[in-house]
Amino acid sequence: GVFGTELGMAFQIVDDILGIWGGEGVTGKPSGFDILRRKKTLPLVYGLEREERLREIYRKGDLEAADLNCVNEILSEIDARRFSQELAERYYRRAIAALEGAEVFPQVREDLKTLATSLISPILSC
Repeated sequence: GVFGTELGMAFQIVDDILGIWGGEGVTGKPSGFDILRRKKTLPLVYGLEREERLREIYRKGDLEAADLNCVNEILSEIDARRFSQELAERYYRRAIAALEGAEVFPQVREDLKTLATSLISPILSC
């Protein structure tokens, strides 16, 4: 249903954000791992659409630590993290709104709200 679809989108964006800014303690992967792998996550796609400098870096061969710093600087300059967080929160709010309108037992609704909040909370605190 709508709740699952919207929450799934929010969760994927949260994962994309954490893949860049989450750090190894949160994700179990080295910081910047998704950048080095050239993974097309939301913040990177957002950046690639807006910044030629980022496209130039991505056209190179293997990315190095200096490239990682440049990518992070570019993403910071264009507020890619804020854009991604706001979009994740928008999907989260739509999921909650869909849940409010669903015919489910009150305890089920509360449990699903708790689940949804726990999925979005990592980006609110990092």
